[in-house]
Amino acid sequence: MPTARIPYRHILVGPVLVALPALLVLLLISSESWAAHARIWAWAAVDICVLSGALALTARRGIHRLAQQALQSREVFLSNFAKAQRLMQRHALAADCLLLLGAGAMAVAIGALDPYREYYYALLIVAAIFVPYALYKLLKHARPILNPPALASGARIAARALTRAQAPALWALVDEASARAKTAVPDHIVIGLDSSFYAADAPLYLNRAETPLEGRSLFLSVPYLAYMTREELAVVVAQELAHFTGGEVKRTHQFAEVYAQISHYMSHLHAEATMIEQAKGHWWGTPARKLVGFFLTNFTPALDQWAAERTYVVDALGSAAASPQSAALALLRLTTLASVIQPLLAEFAHNGGRSPHPDGLLASVFEAVSKAPTLDPLAHLDGHPFHPREAQPCTRQRIEMLGVPVTAELAQLASNREPSGLLEELGLR
Repeated sequence: MPTARIPYRHILVGPVLVALPALLVLLLISSESWAAHARIWAWAAVDICVLSGALALTARRGIHRLAQQALQSREVFLSNFAKAQRLMQRHALAADCLLLLGAGAMAVAIGALDPYREYYYALLIVAAIFVPYALYKLLKHARPILNPPALASGARIAARALTRAQAPALWALVDEASARAKTAVPDHIVIGLDSSFYAADAPLYLNRAETPLEGRSLFLSVPYLAYMTREELAVVVAQELAHFTGGEVKRTHQFAEVYAQISHYMSHLHAEATMIEQAKGHWWGTPARKLVGFFLTNFTPALDQWAAERTYVVDALGSAAASPQSAALALLRLTTLASVIQPLLAEFAHNGGRSPHPDGLLASVFEAVSKAPTLDPLAHLDGHPFHPREAQPCTRQRIEMLGVPVTAELAQLASNREPSGLLEELGLR
């Protein structure tokens, strides 16, 4: 898949707009002796803008080259992502700082056109005050955006851990799924009201506990669990435990860092775009904002490619815990249910953990699923099961890779609105 391209003119719009008035000054006073100061400042503005544009273009070419190479392998992708990120950070910030300096020099050059020098000295004083202040504000605003924070080593979640003594049937199912798929066994099983299933080997702080769970933890989402069969749960368990197997542990951490950084950039780009629309935006948007956008669009194809490859490997391991048909049904069921359950969980979190139903969130889920006007799995084939740490291919592609046809029978099974009774069978309710 070819990488996305951003035209050169988009990268250069800032330097060109700042340099044009300075060039106009040079054309108007090419020979007048009284305007020597104006020529000096105008040439300074042009030179600074040329340097700013050159830095932006150098970064653009380097990012594009590294992004193309990132399609070769996962290791190259991870290495080149970090290289391109450093290149983008250095050049974007330097290009914007130069652009501010160029704008200051351009303003002084225009002021120097006054033969009586009144405006010239006034603008010189203003520029001497404004430019350092603007540089300070730029660095203060842009550096946290261009340098995303490191991924937190631990997370706090509203959930509870189940020991083998507390949930022997659940642990037996997990042990069996792990043995069939030849994956590692978790140290902890955690259940809660999150919107997905996931595995983590970072410390987990449960509720208000001060001591975290250390080691490998498997999180199971109770709202979705209520509608799954044993075979479907075995598939999902094996898929998540596959992240603890072999070299996947390290790669999972590396990709989690990549997803966190991309999310950081995209959230700030969205915020900047909103502020610019409201005429409140900071002036860091050119060329730095363009370079961040270029960086993201160029690396998206490689990220999608390697994320899809990892997902297909994990899906194959998951199907070994039961069958490809059970894996396909689990994918289709989770994607279909997400259209109803996901908004409920978002509202639950927004309300501070308070459910509108007197019997709690699970009762709200049962009611919403049973009363949903449509629950058509075929309409959700191009959807994605939510995952907090990964981007995944759409459900249709994942089922195709399992070699399972999407039949009317499969769709009917996935559209079942009745709880499966698995929570009661496993002693979780």
